[in-house]
Amino acid sequence: MSENVQLLDYPEVESFLYAESTEIETVDDNIVSLAHQMAHIMYNSDGIGISAPQVGINKRLIVLDCTEEKNNTVYIINPVITWQSREISQSPEACLSYPGLVMPVSRPKRIKVEGVDLDGKKISFEASGLYARCICHEVDHLDGIPYIQRVSRQVRRHLIRKWKKGRNQSE
Repeated sequence: MSENVQLLDYPEVESFLYAESTEIETVDDNIVSLAHQMAHIMYNSDGIGISAPQVGINKRLIVLDCTEEKNNTVYIINPVITWQSREISQSPEACLSYPGLVMPVSRPKRIKVEGVDLDGKKISFEASGLYARCICHEVDHLDGIPYIQRVSRQVRRHLIRKWKKGRNQSE
């Protein structure tokens, strides 16, 4: 399953980003290998998060590292956001699947998330700020909701048109 995994770029990735991912039943060597390959791709792409659908695999797996030092890789299998604060913040958000496309997205300031780690052990923790934003973004991928769906249709159309024009000019 996880041989030669690579980041899919727009538009190839779109069919995966709108599909709901399936739960991972067993944490085996293939899942661990996939997770490590995803981390490698994330770091090489200068990202802070990546989900399995972004590499063409519709499984519920995300990898994150929101530290400036890029030394705290977090792997979450079957993540579930169990609580989110009523307080939200709007901030520019980008995605490895839409390189260069930045949109203003509203997200909860704080969340609680549960899941499983690479050892198959249950994990549960709270996150805030950029860390919470990143988890929400990646869990959305698993639920078939790209971040571009988190803005109004008018804003989305305007920014995507501008982004596509820029991509076409640079090719």
